[in-house]
Amino acid sequence: MRKITYLLGCLFLMIASAVSTYAADKPTVKKFPAPLQQGTFAKPFNKAPLNQDVDKGLKCYASTSILDYNSEPGVISFYSNSLYDFTKLGKCIDYNPNEKTEGLQLTRFVGGTYCTSPSVGGQYVGYLVERYSFGIDYIRSYGYWDLETGEFEVLKDMSDLKDNFHFIEGMSTNPKNGKLMAVAHSKVTNPASSIGEVDPETGEYTLIKELNEYYFDIAYDSDGNLWAYRWIWPNEADASLEGSMLVQLDEENGYAEKNPVRVKKDGSDFLCYYGATLCFDYTTGDLYVMATNSDKDPKCYFAKLNTQTGEMVDPQYSYNFCTGLYIPFKTADSRQAANQVTNLKSELLDNGTKVKLTWTNPTTAWDNSPLTELAEVLVYRDDMDEAPVATLNESDLVGKDMEWTDENASDGVHTYYVVPCRVQGEKGIYNSWEVFIGEDVPGAPENITLTKQDSKTLVLKWEAPAEGATSGWYDASTLK
Repeated sequence: MRKITYLLGCLFLMIASAVSTYAADKPTVKKFPAPLQQGTFAKPFNKAPLNQDVDKGLKCYASTSILDYNSEPGVISFYSNSLYDFTKLGKCIDYNPNEKTEGLQLTRFVGGTYCTSPSVGGQYVGYLVERYSFGIDYIRSYGYWDLETGEFEVLKDMSDLKDNFHFIEGMSTNPKNGKLMAVAHSKVTNPASSIGEVDPETGEYTLIKELNEYYFDIAYDSDGNLWAYRWIWPNEADASLEGSMLVQLDEENGYAEKNPVRVKKDGSDFLCYYGATLCFDYTTGDLYVMATNSDKDPKCYFAKLNTQTGEMVDPQYSYNFCTGLYIPFKTADSRQAANQVTNLKSELLDNGTKVKLTWTNPTTAWDNSPLTELAEVLVYRDDMDEAPVATLNESDLVGKDMEWTDENASDGVHTYYVVPCRVQGEKGIYNSWEVFIGEDVPGAPENITLTKQDSKTLVLKWEAPAEGATSGWYDASTLK
């Protein structure tokens, strides 16, 4: 009972901070990128610096809940190194005509996950619910965000069920068998979770087992291991939250916990008052978490989570309370295939008519085991489904610094894909880089200063741009 009181108290603090005023204007939306999405032709001259996102970190997506900056729960995109610079892609209120501002009747998108099941593969699926308070949630529908049209596509209307539904907390697709699994609020024990399988087409939840603990979210790694995040309580009689824990759930042993580690930030226990969401970056195999700490530190932290120690690595924060974390990823032909090349850069030659690419070959496989052989490196221009423009099969390629020059590209923006192959024909994780070929127009002037020389004179100084407007070569002699 003391745990329930504690949970309700936490929720009250969360709800008290929300503002229940909404705007019904339609959102500007963008499309979620699918894994392994590539272009098929040279891009047009777009007058914008290329490769701007390289230093921004991981591109991520999530659904915001009650602690939303503008009290409009919905779906956002952001970069891991710049959490405040997020884009609201869609708002839940636009897809609930019965939304009321009085009484804090909030529509949210919950359980969000990138579903790789064949029937609805490539969609960010989840549930629209109306949340009144902790444990009182009315289900509206199951579906996915179609971010090309800006609409929430309903796969099944569930509004007749109201609260007669297993409220889904988190979902994840098992990469080994394609099953969409979920943890939900238990209907037997409070607070606790159940685990079950979700029909990707209808959202119907089939209970597999009632669990003894309450889990915020689950996430499968690339090898099919199931990870979960939960609270740590000292004992049943004590309502003082002690911390939070990352565990594996052993599906072969009745989902029993194994390999538990306490989650820590800067060496101290992370309390995780309100919630957490997990997602693996399948490109690297790293696990990421977004979680709020406590009422004394009500920030939502984003960090890589060390699965061996539980320590948050380089935590960043914002005040958006998020669920349904999704990180777009790349895949290889096998788990033993080569990891991606690093330090991929370009240098323009001969007045921008040629480009030299440089990079460092990997030393690990996709599963992060040591890479003992590397047969060749393939270079593609614009389309990985076409034949490579270069096949490099020198000796001793593992970890080697390499370069290749393209002398035959047409003018315009091209995307180069560099693909290492452990054995001939086995494609590893690719890396990509955009280059503008041809003569560019000047970019923006640099190091602009305005100083006061005297009471009547201001001095404006600047330096010539280092590169063209599209990161290409320009003729500096034409500057005036």
